[in-house]
Amino acid sequence: MLAPAGASAQEPATDENRPEVVGGLAFIDEVELTVVSIDVFVTDKSGNAITDLEADDFVVFQDGRQRQLSHFALYTEEVISRIVQSEEDALGAMPLPTPETPAAEPVTTPRAEVKPVYIVLFIDNENLRPMDRNRVLGQIRRFLGEVMYPHVQVMVVTYQRSLKVEQPFTSNPREVTDALRAVRGMNATRGTQDTERKKILNEFSSIRQRGTKATEQERMELESMIRSYADVIDNELDFAINAVREITATLSGLPGRKYLFHISSGLPMVPAKDLLYQLGDTFQQTSTLSMESRLSHRRQDQARASAANSQGVTFYTIDSSGMGGAGSSISAEFAGATDPITAGLYVINQQEPLQYIADKTGGRAILSVNDVTVGLEQFRHDLFSYYSIG
Repeated sequence: MLAPAGASAQEPATDENRPEVVGGLAFIDEVELTVVSIDVFVTDKSGNAITDLEADDFVVFQDGRQRQLSHFALYTEEVISRIVQSEEDALGAMPLPTPETPAAEPVTTPRAEVKPVYIVLFIDNENLRPMDRNRVLGQIRRFLGEVMYPHVQVMVVTYQRSLKVEQPFTSNPREVTDALRAVRGMNATRGTQDTERKKILNEFSSIRQRGTKATEQERMELESMIRSYADVIDNELDFAINAVREITATLSGLPGRKYLFHISSGLPMVPAKDLLYQLGDTFQQTSTLSMESRLSHRRQDQARASAANSQGVTFYTIDSSGMGGAGSSISAEFAGATDPITAGLYVINQQEPLQYIADKTGGRAILSVNDVTVGLEQFRHDLFSYYSIG
């Protein structure tokens, strides 16, 4: 509001509402300022966090227009640990030391604010083998015991035909440990799929060992077995994907950073893709391509990644099968029934969705390792090493 001095003489000014006189004019000024906070994660080509950057190393554009930086801070596990140890409230504030920035216009350092972190452990018992699951859960349990600062909340969810919250969000490591120990005693049903796949592979093996050309009747029987096997997995996979999207949607309203750890023994991009390949190769036919196209879950995975990004959820996917990838734990049992191309295609098909959803949401896929601790340490860097820019 701009008015000549004395224009409001009809209403005597009090000390509270008396305008400041500047250059013969009285000004009453109100300015509204919005500061947008951006968390930036910077890594080298090997995925290691880079923590020696300064404000001048960043340029922010909005709608093609460069924005001035008003705040800049580096967060590391050491900084966060110092904050939470000095305050009872993990979201409390204290001055955060930052590197001196030789900028033309000084960039200020806001009060340190450790944002809450929400981690969901999604244990897909429908697509897990018990021994694989229990080995990985033990490693995850030990890792979480090291990173569960007060601002880190963990939820444990299981899926087996339906979602069940085994442990709501908590920052108490003991409660998470108890929940994971309870999960170790639950049923896990990937073995049922393995048994059905073994039957089909043994049929192919019998044909190869016989040394004579397979009959049309054998082809029709094998195709029927593969179709039934694929349709069951396709239906179960739809439910599993919907369960993941459901739990992801519940995180959308939470403040702070959100991560979903999907733990499985692999998920197929195309159910029975390896068996369809072997059917086509054995009988020299291309009719399996239409079935493969019908069974593909690429669109569902794209929609899942898009929904996760809109809700600010980052996926970390873990293939619990270990060395050799998905299915390695059963490969020795019927190695003679599987040709190398079919076996390799099975692994690639099972891991492709895990890699895809992790890449598209800015997370990581932990694949083909018996000890997932190394991959979890990469998550530790992602969790604690970032820049906050205003």
